[in-house]
Amino acid sequence: MEVKAKKTARFDALVKEAGQPVQVTLWTKPEDDQDFMRAVKEKRVATVIQNNVGTKKDYGLVGFYPQDRATYLLFPKPIDLPEETKIVGIKYDRLAAPEPKGAIYRPPKPTPPKAPMREKARPQPRTEPEPPKAKEPPKPPKPEPPPPRKLFTFHSKVELTAKQTATIEVEATSAKEAGKLLKARAEELAIDPAQAKLTRKVARPQKRQ
Repeated sequence: MEVKAKKTARFDALVKEAGQPVQVTLWTKPEDDQDFMRAVKEKRVATVIQNNVGTKKDYGLVGFYPQDRATYLLFPKPIDLPEETKIVGIKYDRLAAPEPKGAIYRPPKPTPPKAPMREKARPQPRTEPEPPKAKEPPKPPKPEPPPPRKLFTFHSKVELTAKQTATIEVEATSAKEAGKLLKARAEELAIDPAQAKLTRKVARPQKRQ
């Protein structure tokens, strides 16, 4: 059955509008496949014409046209194009994988195992009962670790005292004048840490609230 195309459409544009199709080959009469015929009525089928001879590329036609060397594309959405529209630029790598129908493999029914033949009971050699094992003494319980110590903060005042002895000399006409001069010179003296004796007095520690 030869059909002349009325219009031309690109495969990529059709996929954007109607979704990614599934390629189907009919192995039985079309009317025996209810799912396929439902897709034909819903205008979701395109016929692919495959050229096995020559250099002509495969093309499609919107609609269902049974003929030799033809497969069919089933789209998830209706094709919004008039029938007999020619589809060019078919890319088979953009086709969706078809879902299998029915059970592909049916495992054989399991056969019940045969009942094994009963063997005559052989007399078992008499064995002496084992003596009871001595009970082990109970292990002493492990000592519990001591509870963690609670720490507090204490503070104290430290009094530092430096003591240094120095000798000073002055010239005066009398002891009274010498005392005044010595007192003035003593005010000018500074403590030498290398020669001074340092004492530390720590007050009683106080707990911080």
